Amino acid sequence: MMSKKLLLFLFLTVNTATLFASTVTFWTNSKTTGGSYIEIYVNNVYRGKITSYYGSAPDCGARGCVTVNVTGTNNTWRAVGQDGSEWTGRLSLSSGCNTVRLH
Repeated sequence: MMSKKLLLFLFLTVNTATLFASTVTFWTNSKTTGGSYIEIYVNNVYRGKITSYYGSAPDCGARGCVTVNVTGTNNTWRAVGQDGSEWTGRLSLSSGCNTVRLH
């Protein structure tokens, strides 16, 4: 039988990760950044291609951007442009909609 302390620890660990959920939209403000598209990977998983550009940060889910739902606080991203350009980073998120501009 598991101790009460271990069960409480497991419960708190799982719920802390799932309580912190955010949406991230990856976008660019330059027609020439990366070539005609930029592939987005979050935690080493392909999530889509940026195919449009915006003059200022778009809303989450904007057409031509890549929007990803993430949980937890230890998320990494990598972007690869058609022209071979690469960007990498860690996501520092707040709840709700977040944006990452590639330039």
